Parts: sequence; structure tokens; C-alpha cells
Amino acid sequence: VNKLIDSNLFEIYILSVPLHTSPHSYSEKVEWIHEHLPRLSNRVIFTQDKSIIMGDYLIDDSLHWKEKWESETKKFIHFNPRKNTKDQWESIVNNLLNSKENDHK
Repeated sequence: VNKLIDSNLFEIYILSVPLHTSPHSYSEKVEWIHEHLPRLSNRVIFTQDKSIIMGDYLIDDSLHWKEKWESETKKFIHFNPRKNTKDQWESIVNNLLNSKENDHK
């Protein structure tokens, strides 16, 4: 995530769907973000429908959002937490950076 932030090629936000039946899920998610992604702690959007948010890319572990997100201008990237997450994340980051760099050429 820091590599994407440092590139200054992306405006990064965290989209999260808290459990609407559990008020604590909001605070638990914020605490996790503060601990693991502190540079994005002021860029969190809680929503029950990620597809209403404007953006170019959605990296998500749930395929539920693929059909709702993807269009000609919006790309869904599936992150499977059951696979080798480090290698998978590095691949996603490198592909995004290469894609943006090619757009600027």
C-alpha cells in the first residue's frame, strides 16, 4: 500500500462494509486501519454498497463486487486472501504501477 501511496499516481481510499447489525464493527475496523494502514486512517469510507463510490479501481477480496463495480472505466481486481497474499499483493501493485506509467507515456 505504501508503494502505491508513494507513487503519487493514485488517490487511495479504503472502502469498507461494516456489519450493520454490529455497531462495534465500525470502531474495530477503524482501529485495525490505524494500526496497519495509518497513512490511510483519514481516507476511510464506510458503505453498504461499494459500487456507488466513484473510482478507477477496486481491489477487494469479495467477488460479490465484481459485477457491480466493473464498467468501461472501472476495473475490479480480486485479492484472494486464501492465496499467497504477499506475492499476490506485489503482483497487483506492480500491475497497477505499470498500467499508470504506461498511461502517462
